[in-house]
Amino acid sequence: MHDLQFEKKHNLETLLKVCSKFNDGFEKFLDSVRILDNYYLPTRYPMPWADIDKKLAQESIKITEEIINFIKNL
Repeated sequence: MHDLQFEKKHNLETLLKVCSKFNDGFEKFLDSVRILDNYYLPTRYPMPWADIDKKLAQESIKITEEIINFIKNL
């Protein structure tokens, strides 16, 4: 359908930039994915200095739902 090349990276900002080549509407999520990128390592690999509380978790869920809804509406 679309000839997009994705690098194998755990970086949402990189993925978003690739998706923006297909639809520039993805660009509005740039700040949001930067927030989400901060949570990947501490949740995947527990770190003693990681301080993710309920408020941050809820913010992540809200951001993720917004992005998913945007994609579903494409």
